Amino acid sequence: MITPRFCPVHASHVRPLILALVCLSAAQAMRANPYGGGPPSVALTHNTLVQYVHPGGNATDQWCWVWNAGTGAMTFALFETTSWMSVVAPTNGISTAGAAVACHLTFSTTGLPPGLHRGPLMVMAPGATNSPQVVWVLVDNLATGDFRGVFTRHIVTNVPGSGYIDYVNIADVDRDGHDDLLGVFTSTLAWWANDRACLFTNMHVIDPTFNDARCIAAPDLDNDGDNDILGASMADNDIAWWENNGQLQFIEHFIDTSFSGARRALPADLDNDGVPDVVGAATTVGDIKWWHNGGFGVFSSGQTVDLNFTDVRDIIVKDIDGDGRQDIAGASFAGDQLAWWRNTGSVSFAKIVIASNFDGAACIDAADIDGDGDMDFVGGAPSDNDLSWFMNTGSYTNFIKYQFLYSLDCSAVKAVDLDNDGDMDIVGADDTSVSLRWYRNDGSENFTEFVIDETYKPIYLQTADLNGDGWRDLVGGAGTRLIWWENGGTNAPVIAFTPAALSQQISEGDTATDQWFTVWNSSIGTLSYSLYEPAEWMTQSPTSGACAGNANTHRIDFSTASLTAGIYQAEIAVAAHGIGALNAPQHLPVTLDVVPEPSVLLGVSLMMAVRRRSA
Repeated sequence: MITPRFCPVHASHVRPLILALVCLSAAQAMRANPYGGGPPSVALTHNTLVQYVHPGGNATDQWCWVWNAGTGAMTFALFETTSWMSVVAPTNGISTAGAAVACHLTFSTTGLPPGLHRGPLMVMAPGATNSPQVVWVLVDNLATGDFRGVFTRHIVTNVPGSGYIDYVNIADVDRDGHDDLLGVFTSTLAWWANDRACLFTNMHVIDPTFNDARCIAAPDLDNDGDNDILGASMADNDIAWWENNGQLQFIEHFIDTSFSGARRALPADLDNDGVPDVVGAATTVGDIKWWHNGGFGVFSSGQTVDLNFTDVRDIIVKDIDGDGRQDIAGASFAGDQLAWWRNTGSVSFAKIVIASNFDGAACIDAADIDGDGDMDFVGGAPSDNDLSWFMNTGSYTNFIKYQFLYSLDCSAVKAVDLDNDGDMDIVGADDTSVSLRWYRNDGSENFTEFVIDETYKPIYLQTADLNGDGWRDLVGGAGTRLIWWENGGTNAPVIAFTPAALSQQISEGDTATDQWFTVWNSSIGTLSYSLYEPAEWMTQSPTSGACAGNANTHRIDFSTASLTAGIYQAEIAVAAHGIGALNAPQHLPVTLDVVPEPSVLLGVSLMMAVRRRSA
């Protein structure tokens, strides 16, 4: 049985687009018995899921859970009526009592005008007592505001022993729809599961005896639908992979046991046969090779890309020239060089030098820095305190160096759009000052420095949107600590309300208007918000508001005209718009206790009294 769990979403300060899925009437489906019973009954997740997409963008990582809160089997189907939302799979399903079905949703905002949009996702279940049910999808298409970068450090773990975390990676190892973290330290390869709240509390050791591990990745190498593990051992000269048996238990297989000073092992489909091959870099001999994957994790002997790339410290695999084939780029520390190797199509490679005399080249990344449609490079040379980007003149063979920092002992670099403004920024780690910094690109390749962390600096960096708030976060290993830095977007309002929950008792058929709650902004700026009630037995007024230093009071009206005696539960969603809110959306739980009308209770009491007297 699948049990639905949900990740609390930390909304960004300024968001270009919000897709908030407010699942309504889930507890209502269960009536007085929240644990099920009776005929089939549709239940939906109460939580508001938030998806961020740029105007004209797409998103595919939202799920709506449907399950049967009653007994027996419930057949259901999903129907959407908007142009910007689609149900990918399944569009219909069968849920037995208590078993949840995850339905995958995708979004496309092409042509969607700015402003607030709302559309229903209908859940139809013939034979269910409460069919149909509605998931309301809220779309708030906003402009990007000022971004200064607010990052929160989260220390995932302090690894045992004295070994440093030399490499980190990000992948959905357990394939639950949430990115997990991977890392190597001393002789250990491990991964940390994302509990969907971005709390990576449990370390899972893959192999504790992989001597001087320097790299880790999680591709599906044997094409069986689960994620395997790929790694490199510098001391043992090994490139190896660990087969996932489907139960997250891993069996070691060697690809190459004589790759002297193996430092990197990356998955990449170099021959375009649909199966990931392996690219490796060896520091001791300056060797870059690749191994062909026959389709089931069976690898051929290594084929040489370059035998003389001295003391290679970093490689990446990307389609550099846009021809649909994966190319390779690297940094040579002893050779003071950045270079890339063009995949010519017959899986032979032609070397092109990006920069020579780049003193102590240690790290490299590729992205379109100047927005002209071709790939540029960014690199760090700690021996010369040099952080530079290299403009591609359009030929992919000639690059112009632009050094924008002369005092960064750069050990790790990434090109990533941290401020969601559509151009590539740069993140660098400084060995000397022990700091992590980012450089905002204003769109004209003018870079402004901002400090992320002055206590820890990562040896290696990865980026991903770990918490699903639409802003790229950072992950790195800093000494013995595995850390992720949450990108909080811009400074923004914070939703606050009181009380924390509401409850009301009311007789069948009656109405009540004596419940109130207050919403205010506990941070800076002006909070603009709307309220969405999840049940037909409850309404609130006003349904929206704005507040800076003030607080707004909202009234709740209850009506039990269509209800029988029992306990009903729902949530009021407080969704921010305008410039957004740091913690949007928020939820106010509401419990309604419907009791039999007094005349019925009096009749029952009289009958009991007569029976006692007769006895």
